[in-house]
Amino acid sequence: MTLADEIRKFVYEKYIRPACERGKKRITIRAGDVHREMGLVSRMPAVCSALGARKFESMYDVKLVRREGPTQGANVYFTFELRCKKVKQALTKDIISVQQIPWFLEESLQTLSKDYAGGDFIPLLEADVVGYLYHLLVSKIGNAAKIHIDTRICIDPNKKFDLVIGRVSPYVERPCIEKPGLIIEVKFFSSGFTDQQCRIRYLHVIKDDIPKLTNIKEPLDNRYILLFDENNYLKEFDTKSRTSIISQIMRVRNRLDPRIKIIYVKKVGNGLKWSIL
Repeated sequence: MTLADEIRKFVYEKYIRPACERGKKRITIRAGDVHREMGLVSRMPAVCSALGARKFESMYDVKLVRREGPTQGANVYFTFELRCKKVKQALTKDIISVQQIPWFLEESLQTLSKDYAGGDFIPLLEADVVGYLYHLLVSKIGNAAKIHIDTRICIDPNKKFDLVIGRVSPYVERPCIEKPGLIIEVKFFSSGFTDQQCRIRYLHVIKDDIPKLTNIKEPLDNRYILLFDENNYLKEFDTKSRTSIISQIMRVRNRLDPRIKIIYVKKVGNGLKWSIL
């Protein structure tokens, strides 16, 4: 990809697409802002040339209606009329995907439960649960372009999340998910764990996972904590809170953000039973 194409793609992702998503009809872009945000050095003529070219108009469905300022330089302003046809098509696809995500998740949980009962899925650690859920989601959605594990979300790039569905934004220091449609944090309470190991995971849920998801306000209704309880640990009595462990988790969730959903997966006989709380 040439520098000119990189500049055009950056401006589309940074300015054009977000403006279309907000329903704007026009946008004015300053060449100096693009130059600075891309971290370029002495490439102002390249920025002005890329934005003033007809190729930019045809590639990204915009029309240059006004150019103000010097011939080249930081204070050249480009005003574009936004047609947004391609963006609207992409948004329609995104909306459909977001609406279907809970269905894909529930179908994956059904398959996970069936495979566990049949001996085709034997988890040892949380990574096994996350990895198998990733496999099931990819197989049901059809591709892995927007499904990521142990990844970052742009709004909070210093933290990682177990499984996220969303579009990757490459125009940051570290690639991250810019618009998550699903976020899942997973805790596995294995039958092979000691009480201390289970308690550490329980405390991680109430001290880390729930607050972390509370700070992420989007997607409001597709933020989940999956609790895979293989030894019924979550039904035990917590002497400090004087209630069951699962009840205390629910209490903390309700206090911080009741829109976070808890997927409670517990072992029943040789199989699993799951519910969303």
